[in-house]
Amino acid sequence: MNETQESAIADFLQILEEHRKNCVRQGKYVEADVAKNRIDELKSHEANRRLEAMKDQHEREKLGIEEAHMLEFQQFNLIWDKKSKEYQQQCDDQVNMMME
Repeated sequence: MNETQESAIADFLQILEEHRKNCVRQGKYVEADVAKNRIDELKSHEANRRLEAMKDQHEREKLGIEEAHMLEFQQFNLIWDKKSKEYQQQCDDQVNMMME
């Protein structure tokens, strides 16, 4: 959700709060209670939406880190295998030299 939508939600909550206060001043307590319940519902929904957005962002970041780790691990294994083969070849060469 972009900043414009978040701003619109904040504006709507402010309007509802003003409406609730006006209803209380005018003695319309049932309508004020309905507005309060709607405000609570919207705040709860917004908090859940933000939580889910944060979880999604964290999951994307986690996957990116895991992918980078796997690539680094693969590169390490390639280098290790190459060095291991070179070392084994050197050992074989030295053994052959000593046998001659």
